[in-house]
Amino acid sequence: MSGISSTPPQGPPGFGNYPAVSRAWLKRMVTILEIRGQLSHVAWKRALGKLRELLLLPQDPSAFVPLHILSVAKKACDEDFEHLEDFIHEAEANPMLLVNRQRPVSAWSAQCMARMVGFEASHEDDSEWWMASGIKFLVEDLDEDVYIRIHYARRRFIQAHDHCYALDNIEKGREVACKGLHHMKAFVHLHQNGRVLAQVGKHIEELQKFIRDKGLGGRLPSFY
Repeated sequence: MSGISSTPPQGPPGFGNYPAVSRAWLKRMVTILEIRGQLSHVAWKRALGKLRELLLLPQDPSAFVPLHILSVAKKACDEDFEHLEDFIHEAEANPMLLVNRQRPVSAWSAQCMARMVGFEASHEDDSEWWMASGIKFLVEDLDEDVYIRIHYARRRFIQAHDHCYALDNIEKGREVACKGLHHMKAFVHLHQNGRVLAQVGKHIEELQKFIRDKGLGGRLPSFY
C-alpha cells in the first residue's frame, strides 16, 4: 500500500471496515513507534506517518489496514537487518566475499546501513551514492559513531577492491577489506531495531489473531 486515503479505510471487499481496530490500539502502536529510538529503520518512520493518518479519520479502520502498514515496515527492516547480518557471517567464513568483483560491497553497504538508521536510500547498487547524495552529512549530524562505521566500511571496501583488481595484490586487498568488515560489525551494535522489531512482531500477531477470531482468517494475505 503506497499511502492512506482520506476516505475510511476498507478491509476485504464487501466487509467495509470490519473488523475495526480501536483507536486505543492505534494510539498504543503510534507510541511504540514514536519512542523507537533515533537510530532505527526508515520503514518505521513511514509506518508511523501512516498510522497517525488513520487516527485522523472519522471512522475506526479495518484491522487489515494497520496490519498491512506494520507488515510492510517489518519486512523492509527484516530484509536489511538479515542481509547485513548474513553477509557478515558469510564473510567471516569466506573473506573473498569482501572483495566480490561482480557486486562490490561498497555498492550497497552504505545504502543498507543508512536505511537501518532512518534515512531513505535506493536499493540500486551505487558505489558513489554515499558521497553524492548528501546523506552522509545528515548521518554525521545524527550520530558520529554511526557515521564513522558507515563511512569507513565503504572506504575500506573501495580500497580493498583497488588493491585486488587495480594493483593485483589479493592478500593486501583482503587485509584491508577485513578492516571494513570490522566497521560493519561495529555498526550492528549501534542501530536500534531489535526492540522495535520484537514489539511490532507481537502487535502483528495480535492483529492476525483478532482477524481470525472474527472469522476472517481466510482473508489474511500470505504476505502476513
